Amino acid sequence: MRYISDEKELRKISIYTNIESVKKSLEQFFYKKETEEDSESERINVAIIDSSEPFSTKGTNNSEVIFDVTGGYPNTKQRVYKGVNKASLSKADLWLEIITSVFSVEISAEKLDLPGYLEELEKYQKMDIKKYVLTDEMIKDLEGYKELTKSKINHQRFIYAVINGYIVFPVKAKETIINGMEWKYGIKAFQKTCKYMFEKNDTVLGYVYEIKKEI
Repeated sequence: MRYISDEKELRKISIYTNIESVKKSLEQFFYKKETEEDSESERINVAIIDSSEPFSTKGTNNSEVIFDVTGGYPNTKQRVYKGVNKASLSKADLWLEIITSVFSVEISAEKLDLPGYLEELEKYQKMDIKKYVLTDEMIKDLEGYKELTKSKINHQRFIYAVINGYIVFPVKAKETIINGMEWKYGIKAFQKTCKYMFEKNDTVLGYVYEIKKEI
């Protein structure tokens, strides 16, 4: 059973999961379907699983990308990204937010560097996720970054910023987030503008996800 997107911002994605909290979240914009004909769409098939619990091998084998929240899935030829351990299950919804926003419909001229994002993700065998609200203070902290000495690259973490697509967000501020994080802190950053994560009257600028490498 897969969850097929029924929301215009998420038409490109189909998800298999064995995690109950993720299933409940998916019921808002997705509908269940046993199989999907290839001719029906060009959706990206994704699996979000807890590998410590029973899961459908058909569901994972038919997925182009697998996100194993608890980190026990064996390495395969598929793209497999892993959480740390069973305790990571508490962050399953954060994984879902990242995945759906990454594959959501592009609505901005400044598009996500998806190849670069996936390349960065593949450097991490296991990873932890933290979420922060994006604030004006965060952006102001990065302004004037070129006046500072450029930092060495931090290979232990990177940033993924999701911008609220319902508000006017200056291109210069986006550039400040991407370039300032790498220059001032040595942390590579990616950004995606979407509406899926926000309400029409939402005034929050966006969210920042810190992806940290775990050994």
